[in-house]
Amino acid sequence: MAYQYLYHDDDEVHLMHPETMEELDLPFSLFTGEKKHVPFLEGKLIRLDDFSSSAGMKVYVDTVEGSNPICFRLPTNYTYEVESVTAGGVQPNKGSRLFPAVLKNGSSIPVPDFVKPGDKVLVDLQELKYISRA
Repeated sequence: MAYQYLYHDDDEVHLMHPETMEELDLPFSLFTGEKKHVPFLEGKLIRLDDFSSSAGMKVYVDTVEGSNPICFRLPTNYTYEVESVTAGGVQPNKGSRLFPAVLKNGSSIPVPDFVKPGDKVLVDLQELKYISRA
């Protein structure tokens, strides 16, 4: 089931059920990603009457037959806004030159040279790679 990501601290991630608005606190030991994926969690301030896709990241919680949660995971892809792009990128084997970009949430990924601050980009959260402009 998809939950709304609210925030996280050192030990737990805090989510909200989309229908009941109940908060669910899960330890990071249930996270199926790696530590490098944690900075890509992104929340936004939301109104209680707005659980739209634009309200923030949906985190998927798996349970066994309605029991307690057994794990949680990020979506496969997510759209982020680019905060800044640093000059002096690296050239992969073929294709565009890649430049380090800092996203609005503080995480960073390499992006092609045509991506500029303010652009929205789609990121593959399994590989932590740029997919396209959104």
